[in-house]
Amino acid sequence: RVEPGERARLRVRMPFRKATALVTVEREGVAEAFVTKLSGRDPRIRLDVLPSHAPNVFVSVVAVRGRVAAPAPTA
Repeated sequence: RVEPGERARLRVRMPFRKATALVTVEREGVAEAFVTKLSGRDPRIRLDVLPSHAPNVFVSVVAVRGRVAAPAPTA
């Protein structure tokens, strides 16, 4: 439980060592969205809880990893 004016720390479970994450705060549509970097050592997102987020919001995180190597040639 987090009250307006506090900062929420949310842990993201992901299979990557490093990733770029699209974070959305949703309630009757997307209220805000931002992009951040995630590390496997500290996979947490910090989010300031605003009064407009009360009483409930959903936080969604989509973590993606870029290509690790060049694509293999095809026939």
